[in-house]
Amino acid sequence: MRFSLETTYHEVPGYRDSLRRRVRSLLAFLRSQSRDDDVAAVKHEFLRRLEPRTASEYLLHADFHRDLKEWRQANADYDTAVGMKPSAEAYFTRGEFYLNSLKNYAKAVRDFDKSLQIDPKPGHRYKRRALAHFCLRHYDKALADISRAIELKPGDGSNLYWIPPELVAKCPEKDFRDGMLKLADEAIKKKDSAYVRYGRARLLSALGQHRLALADYTKAIELEPKKDVHWRHRAEYFINLGRWPEALDDFVKADELEPKYYTRYQHALTALGASNRSAYLSDCRQMLNRFAKSNEANVGHFTVWTCALSAGALDDYSTPIRIAERLVKPDSANAFHRQGLGAILFRAGRFEEARKHLEAATAEEEPARTSAAYAWYFLAMTHHRLGDISQAARALATANRLANKELKDPTKPPAWNRRLTLELLRKEATALIGSARSRVPVVAPRPTAPP
Repeated sequence: MRFSLETTYHEVPGYRDSLRRRVRSLLAFLRSQSRDDDVAAVKHEFLRRLEPRTASEYLLHADFHRDLKEWRQANADYDTAVGMKPSAEAYFTRGEFYLNSLKNYAKAVRDFDKSLQIDPKPGHRYKRRALAHFCLRHYDKALADISRAIELKPGDGSNLYWIPPELVAKCPEKDFRDGMLKLADEAIKKKDSAYVRYGRARLLSALGQHRLALADYTKAIELEPKKDVHWRHRAEYFINLGRWPEALDDFVKADELEPKYYTRYQHALTALGASNRSAYLSDCRQMLNRFAKSNEANVGHFTVWTCALSAGALDDYSTPIRIAERLVKPDSANAFHRQGLGAILFRAGRFEEARKHLEAATAEEEPARTSAAYAWYFLAMTHHRLGDISQAARALATANRLANKELKDPTKPPAWNRRLTLELLRKEATALIGSARSRVPVVAPRPTAPP
């Protein structure tokens, strides 16, 4: 499907604003359907067809260039927007670009400073500046900004984990670690909510205070027992503690409260981690019974992926293969869906077809919303099944390199489900090919999403 943007009416009053709104709505829909190729196509088309004129248009163009990883053009457009209208929002948006994309923390702090000088009220800007200060080792300033963010928005639990708790735990300054815990306690006193309890639990967990962390996860459930997300968070923490049966029980409770494809996928993955094969096989059947007819791309993908996580999940793979084929367009380079199709074809024993799709998936070094190593592990096993032992060994080496890079990234620790999946796939591929040189570290998960 091709997207084009109408250009005939550019001079009609209100047209440009309307077009921007429509493009944003279209992009939101495409993202919800995991149609990454179309998201990129729309952004490219918009950038090509509509020349920016105002500061807000330059900011939008800059955001799109940023999303497409066109750093130089993004930087130029942010600079133009700030020059045309040096507003609090313009400085803040460029500061986020410096912080998250360019990792230029000094420039990020300068822009956040200017943004807050113009408008000192938004609490979310303080926690972002806190992260930049932390990366510059300005620990006192980082604590001051987190304190201000809590003061302005005490119910925002993310104030307590905006600086990743894993990095807080590794900070060499004990005063900073103690200061974060003190701020977390103060946040609870200001507003004892499930969200803030969750935020403190993440911090306590990273700092090794497991009894207190578990108490906060449990308190969040007591405060909001009808919300499935809190049961999922505690389940994830039970995984961290190696308490697999309790994790499975909490995922079941979450699924009872609000049946979701992602919760059932998490339960299936946890069952594999717990070596509970009967529970995993049951989850695969339930996923197909519940979600096989869904038209939502994410639902289809995770239904397929759940059935591909381990060998012998199904007697008949025709249904998940049909789902996966529906998600992959002939001209698509979407690694997310190609990986799923290749994996399920491998499980079905259709190795030559699997190889074609997995090779297409591995062409993307940093695919969106998935690990590059997944496709390489499946490709390694596919080459082995096809009898190409040297190709299998090379693919396995690449998979291990990518997995190690991801697992050892100190700034972005992978979520528990990614760590566990990498562990399972590496173990399987190593046993099959027999040439792995390293192991995935012990699972030390962090929650997949805030409440």
